[in-house]
Amino acid sequence: MRTPVAKPHSLRGGDIRQKLPHLQGILKDYRPDIAFFVDTYKDIHQHPELSCFESRTASVVAEILRDIGLAVTTSVGGHGVVGVLKNGPGKTILLRAELDALPIEEKTGLPYASKAWMKDIVGREQPVMHACGHDVHIASLLASLRLLRSAATEWSGTVLAIFQPNEEFPGGAKAMIDGGLYDICPIPDIMLAQHVGMSKAGLVAVRTGAVLPASDYINISIASEGAGPNPTECPEPVSLSSYLITRFQGILTTEIGPNDYATLVCRDFHAGEPGALYTNRVNMRLEIKTCESEIRDRIFDTMKAITAAECEVFGGKMKANVTMEARAPITLNNTQLAETLQESFSYHFGDRFWIPPMDLPVEDFACLSGPSPVPFVYWKLGSTEPAKWDEAERKGGSMLEHLPTNHSPEFAPAPELTISTGMEAMALATLIFLQ
Repeated sequence: MRTPVAKPHSLRGGDIRQKLPHLQGILKDYRPDIAFFVDTYKDIHQHPELSCFESRTASVVAEILRDIGLAVTTSVGGHGVVGVLKNGPGKTILLRAELDALPIEEKTGLPYASKAWMKDIVGREQPVMHACGHDVHIASLLASLRLLRSAATEWSGTVLAIFQPNEEFPGGAKAMIDGGLYDICPIPDIMLAQHVGMSKAGLVAVRTGAVLPASDYINISIASEGAGPNPTECPEPVSLSSYLITRFQGILTTEIGPNDYATLVCRDFHAGEPGALYTNRVNMRLEIKTCESEIRDRIFDTMKAITAAECEVFGGKMKANVTMEARAPITLNNTQLAETLQESFSYHFGDRFWIPPMDLPVEDFACLSGPSPVPFVYWKLGSTEPAKWDEAERKGGSMLEHLPTNHSPEFAPAPELTISTGMEAMALATLIFLQ
């Protein structure tokens, strides 16, 4: 795996079971008014901002963090916000949420639905929607921080609240590191994050090992060295490039074993210019998702060899440049930390806890550890209104046939239950690892 597993910080099973009743009491006794954070969620949902332009969202977050009592630094790695809650000696725990939204036109019909449009990083006017649940993550983390601050007499240590910009693009985690994150606050002992999915609201899911795959871009430029519309003088690169996209799919069946994970898709294809009489260059970008760097490298090497061989057919008149660019590392939960949370969440949430399979999006959360790996746990929250979920189950078939999931224009988490569950999960996990 790409991300080495650092030394564990888990509690023994007996220790966990002895402490959990007391920790549950803390959650109950210091529980904040969730209505305020639901209102915050709706405000942020109604005013989403694209990656690299999260200024209003960052301002809202910073104001609430100051009101809770954290030391706040803004504009870290762009619009990143860092809150530090020091409360005596002990471990340092990093908690993370994301600020950015997606270029999607919302179609939920909610009274607080987004009608926002804004220019993206390349200047295109885009609709904007929180279609991935980052607004839920923000509200849940803020609520958990309010609980932890109120319960300060019950724990000792330091809590770092990281509100990361530009996760969707991605690159915000690295930008925060490069922007001096750990000049502002100490390097954490443990990192924690959570993400909503389409499962039933109120559910919490933790798995050990790989949670999300790694992602790398393969950038390929194919150029004809000729000029003019005559194919014998200027070999046409569009047909070759189109063929290569389908040819590359064979790599997954001939080079990858049945027990290994890998996907390969084309994300961008550009050829020609308006008004041009001929095309002599194609630029395309493909994405590889893997869980093992050895598999990624094997796919990349095979793609380079195939591209070179196909260009050679044209007798030197077709040239290619093939490069690989890291997009996001594997999200790999520390086994002992994840097992600790599995036991703790199972105890606290009962039948609302489950162990999920590996999911297929990608994340840059692991990059927040900086140059030296920090052990972490990344878990999933359900978000679909329970009644809607139960109705979809009665209909049978795939749940995707009946319910919207992340990045859908109809994605609409159940606010109160999802935020409340996220608050409890994040606060409980923090308290466990601060013991």
